[in-house]
Amino acid sequence: MAAQKDIRVLKRWWGKKDWEILYGMKPYKRAEAFCKRFESELNYEYVHPWPIYSERSGGRIMYFMIHASDHPEAPKLMQRAYFKVVRDGIKPQEQMSFDFETNSDILKLKLDNERSRDYV
Repeated sequence: MAAQKDIRVLKRWWGKKDWEILYGMKPYKRAEAFCKRFESELNYEYVHPWPIYSERSGGRIMYFMIHASDHPEAPKLMQRAYFKVVRDGIKPQEQMSFDFETNSDILKLKLDNERSRDYV
């Protein structure tokens, strides 16, 4: 956000008058705030932010892809596809070519060095 000098872009991106709350938030917290909006304003049942890493910047998070669905199987499919892509080291431009035929193991992903979650 700090690199964005045109405030109109930030206002349009957030879509609400309270866009200034995003300043000072760590990237994962900002992604969580966006997810909460998907849940509360769009009424999605399942919403999760998935970090997309930069190969050029040594694996640093470039942005978060928000996955939202009402289908109970969708989060499981997304998890398997995401971890297959991350585990196999597929280049960022290829990250959308998911393979849904992987095993469902318990995996831990540390996000932004401030929080970890277990995925089943």
